[in-house]
Parts: sequence; C-alpha cells; structure tokens
Amino acid sequence: MHSRNRINNGLILALLLSLCVTWPLQAQDRKDSPPLQKAYLFWQQGYALHLFGKYDEAIELFGKSIDVHPTAEAYTFRGWSLSMLGRLKEAIGECKGSHSVGSGLR
Repeated sequence: MHSRNRINNGLILALLLSLCVTWPLQAQDRKDSPPLQKAYLFWQQGYALHLFGKYDEAIELFGKSIDVHPTAEAYTFRGWSLSMLGRLKEAIGECKGSHSVGSGLR
C-alpha cells in the first residue's frame, strides 16, 4: 500500500512539475513577458514545490519572484516555507516585511 502511494505521489509530482515548472520556464525566456507574469510564474513554481515539501527550492523560487516583482504573497509564502524548515525568526521577518508590499499576483 505504501509503495503504491509513493508511485501515485511520484506520478502526480511529475505531472504537476511538468505543467507548472517546465512550461513557465519557457515563457520566462520570452522578451515580451511582463515582470508581473514572470513573478507569478516563479511564485507558482515555488508554491507547487512547497506543497510537495521541497521547501528549500520553494524559498529560492519565491525569492526570484520577489526579485522580479515584490508582492505580499511571495513574502508570505517564502515565510511559510521557512517556518516549515524551523527557521521561525526568518519566517516571522518575512511576514512582517510583507505588509508594506501591495498584493499583485492575481
């Protein structure tokens, strides 16, 4: 039963990553892609990785999203990923710092 769940989770992860990670990476290379779209794509990738417990990778992608176009969502989700790694002081700092950034991913 456990190995079947691992196989199912692996298939779901592969599908999700192929849709949410591979396609957006190609879109980021387009010169006509506005910064907000790039930021949202990085955020989506980070969110998908966060859901599968890949917190370090998610933190990196949320950071890329912030670098392109800072949003409260990206700071908040980076804080959530940090908290899942037990890095609570950093997580609290991320969430406190995000209050001055306007929402803008959706």
